[in-house]
Amino acid sequence: MKLYEIRGAHFHHESQTTRFCLYAPNARNVYLILTTYDPVSFSVVSNQITRQVQSVVHDDNVYIWNDQNWMQKRAQCNPLKLPLSIYEIQPKS
Repeated sequence: MKLYEIRGAHFHHESQTTRFCLYAPNARNVYLILTTYDPVSFSVVSNQITRQVQSVVHDDNVYIWNDQNWMQKRAQCNPLKLPLSIYEIQPKS
């Protein structure tokens, strides 16, 4: 299972919508609140140029990846013996 294919924001062509999926097993409620003044709110951009890259949901099927060499090197390593970076998201900060 590739979690990046399941969780996060994903654009769906058929319905022209963005689906948000997350894992919160102990949450009573989860809200996605988007406001026009929120600089981190999401929007789907199709053939647009925008400077607000933090608010763009890209279609993964359109992007052409050029990281084959990196992926091959990654497959040869033991991830349990490598450094790990954890990024904590602080909404509204």
